[in-house]
Amino acid sequence: MNIIELLVPSPVVYEDMRLPASSANFYIANKYMIVPTFRDQNDEKALDILQACFQTET
Repeated sequence: MNIIELLVPSPVVYEDMRLPASSANFYIANKYMIVPTFRDQNDEKALDILQACFQTET
């Protein structure tokens, strides 16, 4: 088992409530992944980490 650390975005607050923002809430569908982004400086790094985890060699 491998544990991969993802960077978390800065706190996301809506109507005085902190939302559970995480790139770990992704969805895999066939050959694609849907990953949430938060207009945060860590978004691109989190996407790169996830892409490396699921990249296959052809």
